Amino acid sequence: MLLFAQPWNQQIYGSENVKKVYNWKRDLKMGIYNYEGNTYVAFVDISGFKNMMKDKERVANVVYEFYQSGYKVLDKLRLGEEAQVQGIFVSDCGILFVNREHEEIDEGLQLKRESLNLILEVIKDINLAMIKDDVMLTSSIAYGSLKCTEKLEFHGISKNPFYGDAYLNAFMDNEKSQKKIHPGQCRIVKKTLPKNVIRKGSISNYEHFNLLKTSKDRNHYYFYWMLNNKSEMSKFDKSYSNLESEKYNRMTKLIKGYIPNK
Repeated sequence: MLLFAQPWNQQIYGSENVKKVYNWKRDLKMGIYNYEGNTYVAFVDISGFKNMMKDKERVANVVYEFYQSGYKVLDKLRLGEEAQVQGIFVSDCGILFVNREHEEIDEGLQLKRESLNLILEVIKDINLAMIKDDVMLTSSIAYGSLKCTEKLEFHGISKNPFYGDAYLNAFMDNEKSQKKIHPGQCRIVKKTLPKNVIRKGSISNYEHFNLLKTSKDRNHYYFYWMLNNKSEMSKFDKSYSNLESEKYNRMTKLIKGYIPNK
């Protein structure tokens, strides 16, 4: 599957912040280098982006902060010249993957766990940065094969194709899953995970594993990036569910209010 990334430009959105986004991507030359192997891939999407498009200044600011936050988080995790996690941000979404160019993730269970913990840390940090501006994201993570081929870059456009099950599964879970992912949520496609990567005995050794919870249908692990400890999960779930119910009840009341009395 091909992905074509084009930086936002001032002609489209006529905003100073959009111009900043364009120059920021161009000047930093954030290319994605060749990668082939098994790894974790995250597909991250801005919630409610279509509604934001009604306000050009708002959407320009949101995209700018999204790109900037992503760069800062990934740059923080660099080991010298090597990026532990690579990513590309296109319009309202980001594709991130753990880069183990000199290590084969398939070879060891410990490395698989470290890599999963690492991408969860990235997801948490990007979400924390965006929620400060009242922007929520949805994030889906999958493990599997990934091939990313560096392509030629021209002024204003770059081409980076992504192939493989990991990218496809993460994208499909976020965009096309029968079980809809809601704003603010991050989840892992359970069926794609390496065997025994998440076990009770290993949870305490990896910071973010403590904030994982199996879904009722057992198809996902949900990552509670916004919580400090596992004991808060039940209270959070109840409060989140109540918000969904209130929204449904308000919509029902609105519709009923327009139905003519017989």
